[in-house]
Amino acid sequence: MTIRMFAGKGGVGKSTCAAAYALHSAESGPHLIVDYDQQHSVRSVLDLQGELPPNDVLKTGIPNLYLGTVELLKYISVTEAKERGMSIEEYFDQFPADYGLLPFHDMTHRFFGLLTATDVISYFATLTQLFEKAVHNGIGNITIDIEPTSGLSRLLTSADSLCRSLENLKKLPGLSKFILGRTWPDVRAYVDGAFIAKADEYGPRMVETAEMIKGADYYLVCNPARGPVEQMFEVGDIVEKFGGKVKGLVINNERGEKHEAEQITRVRRMSEYSPVIEIDHDPVICESSDKKRLYRALREIGSKFDSE
Repeated sequence: MTIRMFAGKGGVGKSTCAAAYALHSAESGPHLIVDYDQQHSVRSVLDLQGELPPNDVLKTGIPNLYLGTVELLKYISVTEAKERGMSIEEYFDQFPADYGLLPFHDMTHRFFGLLTATDVISYFATLTQLFEKAVHNGIGNITIDIEPTSGLSRLLTSADSLCRSLENLKKLPGLSKFILGRTWPDVRAYVDGAFIAKADEYGPRMVETAEMIKGADYYLVCNPARGPVEQMFEVGDIVEKFGGKVKGLVINNERGEKHEAEQITRVRRMSEYSPVIEIDHDPVICESSDKKRLYRALREIGSKFDSE
């Protein structure tokens, strides 16, 4: 499976670059574009109409192009569930198999006051499922539109230890379970339940997803202005911390204006071993209501990434 990540802060055109590459690549075979960014701009860039359910792999109507939109799994917290009179089984039923870490982190936060990144875990569990569905659909090429965060970086670097923690819970001695059940019966129910029993199934999938994300080719996107360029290097630091590989730096939406020159030069000097891909401003991308013209312009942009 080949994965390309288009990463950067909002408003710099990374969704445009991701959609452009996916559209171009889909001419050669099945391609999945994953909208992992909370702004969900990919649909808008591709001018896709109608409702597209999140957290699934869906055909877009464009030959060979599939879309997966990642959103937070909606669930009722364990404390609210108790207030509503829900049983612990009804609470657990909200979480499909790959979301097995979510109830654990939700309970740890609600019962013990520990800060946990449940949103990061939810997004990551969905991504794991999308990868599985891509394989099932015979899709070997994936593009992801993402804004990396420190929370994602921590998850990627700790995936192995999280998996081992699940295995340790599975082997928890009976006396420990008894003591746990006296004080925290809901946590005991989690330890005895299906999530821990099946941890050796979804745990390794989570680790495999982490390895694929770390091994992907990253394109860091900015536009030629001081703030976006600085943000691009901040994103690069996050990617490097979890061992990601920067394939190229992208300067998007160049208009040939005088004030852009300093920042373009700065990116070129800071690129080191990563090639710099420069994309000129094209009014068709923002203004055209003709899909044929729009897609032709996007594919032309997408082809720039094949030459690197």
